[in-house]
Amino acid sequence: MHHRAARRIKGHVLMCGLALMVMRELERRSGRTLADIQRVVGRVRSVEVQQGRTVFWQREEWSDEALAVLASVGAGPGPATWGARRV
Repeated sequence: MHHRAARRIKGHVLMCGLALMVMRELERRSGRTLADIQRVVGRVRSVEVQQGRTVFWQREEWSDEALAVLASVGAGPGPATWGARRV
């Protein structure tokens, strides 16, 4: 990143610091490395589905291991479908 304005440099550094804090907190709460969390949670895919004139996103089911990681950090599985819109 190439920033010239001081406010943009400060904003960039702040965002990097926040991202690092979130990563470390995920590791602390789950007891796993970030790479392991990404491996487990990253397996879930989502696809855009069209049914008639409605388009929406749908995800695969979470594995038991992924659900355990989500629960350990205080997150739920979230909705299986979202973002419905008419076309």
